[in-house]
Amino acid sequence: MEGLRGRVPRGGRRDEGVRCARPHRSLPSLVRVHEALTALPDTHPWKAPKLRETEALIAACAGLFLEVRAAAPTGIPGLPVALDVVALNRSPAAVEWVGLTLPGEKPEAVGKALGANVPLKLSRTVTLPTTAPISTPYWLREPVTGGLYTLEGEDRALTGQPEGVPALSVAFEYKVAGRRFRAVRPVVYVWTDPVRGELYRDFEVVPPVTATLAQDVLMFPNGASRAVPVVLAAGMDQVPGTVRMVAPPGWRVEPASVEFKLAARGDERTVTFQVTPPQARRGRVTSSWMSTWGTAPGPGVPAPCPIPTSRR
Repeated sequence: MEGLRGRVPRGGRRDEGVRCARPHRSLPSLVRVHEALTALPDTHPWKAPKLRETEALIAACAGLFLEVRAAAPTGIPGLPVALDVVALNRSPAAVEWVGLTLPGEKPEAVGKALGANVPLKLSRTVTLPTTAPISTPYWLREPVTGGLYTLEGEDRALTGQPEGVPALSVAFEYKVAGRRFRAVRPVVYVWTDPVRGELYRDFEVVPPVTATLAQDVLMFPNGASRAVPVVLAAGMDQVPGTVRMVAPPGWRVEPASVEFKLAARGDERTVTFQVTPPQARRGRVTSSWMSTWGTAPGPGVPAPCPIPTSRR
């Protein structure tokens, strides 16, 4: 690559004794490659991607396993999340865990050597910001109009990516052959299935309560009222609150609101509203519902959910 000539050995040379069964013996050469890449000007088009590839090679050749597991599959904005952080060196190479940076926290020094096949574990707790975005595919964050997806703000930079940014990530700093490196790992949830064994899923940020309609489209023939069931599901333990339907002008909803209390995460309850459309009106309209949770006075956490309704 232009700019690296004379800085690293040519492709035909390699460290004596390097074997596929001993990838850690490639680390000195890879570190020299990383140093040469770092010396390139930031405007070089290949600097950033080749640095990422070289750092991934160094971690792989060192047999470095870095993982952050959450105690639960989901978290609520404003509430704490328990994390288990693991670093494991699966090679004879000398690797030092320098430090880590938790979401929303200052860098924390670790300063411990990683012995071969000896995992080093830390337990930490972080609090999700109250403004943490709810986990959802980035292309569905805004309403779809005319078959086109709408991307706003930072989501524009994700165009073409199969997934969005992880809900939580932790940065590791480690040292190999006297040089520091940084690796970022997403927070995951791991559980054991009795048949399929250990399984992984992404950690997600969810609202305290969500709602699902029994039907996507509701018909109101001849202006007759009908019952609209809404299934409430808890995203956390002990969720009291109130749910109400926000209907367009002229529509009547009874009762105006329904109080609920869900005892445990995953619990569900179905509430029913009696909805009457206005007379002498045809076409398609959209309503929404909103819930507030918590017993203390003050604003709750809104969770708008569109309820498409049509009447012909």
